[in-house]
Amino acid sequence: MLVPIPNDIEITPEQEDFYKKKAYAMVEEHCNVKFQDDIIYERLFHVQDFKDRYNARQRTALGMAHTLMQTAIFRP
Repeated sequence: MLVPIPNDIEITPEQEDFYKKKAYAMVEEHCNVKFQDDIIYERLFHVQDFKDRYNARQRTALGMAHTLMQTAIFRP
């Protein structure tokens, strides 16, 4: 599940948990299926992870335009 957030904010673990649960609840309500109790593994990928893993200094995979040459290290 992808939950986009602004790339220039820092969120606390409490906020992260709140929004994660809110996103799960929205999917459960929309799809009329319960899945939260069945989750075995989850990995949260933060904006800081984009910076660390992909050397994206503005902490996002996207540039000003959604093209390959505006992605990660090719950003203006």
